Amino acid sequence: MKTLYFFLPLLIIIAATPLSAQDIPEWYLVKMDKLGFIASFYQTPTATTLTEGESTCYSFENIINEKDHPNKLYQITVWESSNPADSTYAEYKEEELTTLKLHSQGLRLIEKNIMQGRMIPFNCYVLQSKTGEYTHFYIGSGKNKVYTLEVICKKDEKYNADLIQFIRSFQITLYPQIRN
Repeated sequence: MKTLYFFLPLLIIIAATPLSAQDIPEWYLVKMDKLGFIASFYQTPTATTLTEGESTCYSFENIINEKDHPNKLYQITVWESSNPADSTYAEYKEEELTTLKLHSQGLRLIEKNIMQGRMIPFNCYVLQSKTGEYTHFYIGSGKNKVYTLEVICKKDEKYNADLIQFIRSFQITLYPQIRN
C-alpha cells in the first residue's frame, strides 16, 4: 500500500503532462525572401494575391475561431508595383492605405507611435471599434514595397502575449540589389 501512495502522485504528473502540453499554441514560421519578410503565425496562414492595375498585394492571414483566444485576426500584407520606374509608389500607397484604415467606419484612433529598431520605421496605430475590439495596424515601406501588419483583438484585449509575439516575430530583410 505504501508503494501505491508513493507512485500515485508520480502517475498523476505523468498522465497530466501531455494534457497541459496540448494547451500551448503552435506558431508557424513564414519566410518570404521574394517579399523580404519573416514572421511567425499562430496557425498556418492563408496566402492570397490580388492585382489592381500595376499594384500587387500579397496577403498572409490567420482568422482565429477559438473562443478563448485573445485575437481573431493576424494579417501581413505586402504591396508592390510592377512598374520599376515608379519611384514614388511606396510613399503614395502607404498614404492611401493609412487613410483608408484611419477613416474606416466605426474605428477611432486611440494611440499612434513610430516603431524604430527594424530596418524600416513603422507607423503604429491602435484603433478601437464601437464594439470594444482593438485593431493594431502597423505600416511602413522600403525598397518600393509597402508592408502592413494587422491584429484584431477580441473585446477589451488591447495588448496580450500573442499580439506581442506576432509583432516581435515580424522582420523585414531588405537585401541589397545585385547589379550586373
